[in-house]
Amino acid sequence: MNCIKKLLLQLKKDETGIVISSELVLIATIGILPLIVGLSEVSSAINEELSAMAQTFYSTNRVDSPWDESQNDSSETLQCEIVCGR
Repeated sequence: MNCIKKLLLQLKKDETGIVISSELVLIATIGILPLIVGLSEVSSAINEELSAMAQTFYSTNRVDSPWDESQNDSSETLQCEIVCGR
């Protein structure tokens, strides 16, 4: 029990540890938050590009295609959208 009191008194007198740890927390927060936001934006941009590419592939009408798409109106109603929690 006496050892714990000594440790607490020593930590109370030594303020540099608190300052350094609070600085590290602040620097880590400032560094990590933009990283997360940036990765989220990159993910959204990639999803939008892949969606646009999928829509382009779907809307391609090839002359040598064996399917008759004139009877299929689903090509006009298909929506290729990816919702990312917005």
